[in-house]
Amino acid sequence: MILDFFTMENQERRKYLFMCLVGQNRSPTAARVARDLVDSINADEDDARNLDISMHYNGICLVRKREDKMDYLAGFERYFVMMEEMRDELVDLGIDRKKIECLYLDDIYGREDKDLVRRLEASLKVCFLDVK
Repeated sequence: MILDFFTMENQERRKYLFMCLVGQNRSPTAARVARDLVDSINADEDDARNLDISMHYNGICLVRKREDKMDYLAGFERYFVMMEEMRDELVDLGIDRKKIECLYLDDIYGREDKDLVRRLEASLKVCFLDVK
């Protein structure tokens, strides 16, 4: 999933990639949770960040099959993966480990599962506290 941020103030575009195994359950849910988080940041009158966002998602299985996978992966500022194995695979492909956030969510959840949403809200809130 691709998460594009830019601030209205300086028009700086930021791209974030959310990835689960096949792009059906965890990453689309993470995209929605992240969008809700950004919307709440924007609604806070005391927060001057004014983030704008457009969301996309993807599965590592689909990325593996892309002939242009390195070009596809190169344009992101930060990567959110669901399991350590995905992080290791991105590192093996040349992605800087410091840019990858592992959310430690096994492939046991359906899309919009309540426990998944609760865990994503807690994890992503911490991750997005530093977005400026």
